[in-house]
Amino acid sequence: MSHRSAKHVNNDKSLYKGVCPLCNSNNIKKLFLKEGIPYKKCRSCKFKFSVPINNPNFQDSLNEYDNTQYLEDNIADRVNYQSIANWMNTYTDLTKQKILDVGCGSGKFIRYLRNNSIEAYGIEPSKVLFDKYLSQETYFRKESIENLASKGEKYSTIVLFDVLEHLESPKRFLDNASKLLKNGGHLFLSTIDAGSVLSMLFGKQWHFYNKYHLSYFSKANIRDVCADCDLKILFIKNHGKYFSMDYIIQYVQEFLFRKTILSKNNKNNWLGRINVPLNTFEILYAVLKKG
Repeated sequence: MSHRSAKHVNNDKSLYKGVCPLCNSNNIKKLFLKEGIPYKKCRSCKFKFSVPINNPNFQDSLNEYDNTQYLEDNIADRVNYQSIANWMNTYTDLTKQKILDVGCGSGKFIRYLRNNSIEAYGIEPSKVLFDKYLSQETYFRKESIENLASKGEKYSTIVLFDVLEHLESPKRFLDNASKLLKNGGHLFLSTIDAGSVLSMLFGKQWHFYNKYHLSYFSKANIRDVCADCDLKILFIKNHGKYFSMDYIIQYVQEFLFRKTILSKNNKNNWLGRINVPLNTFEILYAVLKKG
């Protein structure tokens, strides 16, 4: 269950050039049509991707998105961020690293790290998100990964959580992430798993096949693209996380039923204080090392 449904991470709005966005093969087959959007699969590398007419991740206001609840503070955030930081610390001492969160959304994870004496920065190319959530803090920048990589900056740790699925050019994106990473540095990522049991069971009705998701990775896809980008995989596995009950209800009503069951603005709803560990084995977490 992605918490960054409206991610802005790439400014290339020419979504499809007739070849696989991962391996550039032209051996492409049609999978299905859902809500007017074609979904395709590369016969060569098995990568799946969608081809909307316009990139739905680019909007002029937050009101145009189906789900923005993930951007707001949530009781489950602290539990999840502590778990993520502990996991990252098993590979590198975060207190000694310079960390970059690419596509940092509303900046919640960066603030958590900095509140724990960790040097962390975030970039967010969305003007809408940056202006509302990030513009008052100097450790956030409104910038694309392409622009930042062209400046020659280097970081010892890069975070790409819930980002890759929103990209139309994921190979180019990971190339730039690799350029930003110091030799021996670590890249931590998560993305939806197109090879999961639920994706195969539900087919086109799988809830992650929605207009905001353009790229669908399997474990094999991640292994292949990381090798091409000089990134060695240290860990890759399906992991769960904590969600508040009101978030789960909102997600179900908006993405599955398109109905309103629980008010989005009910800040005092008791369901928001209940955190539930959930692992549907649909989210891949990976640790990569440069060089």
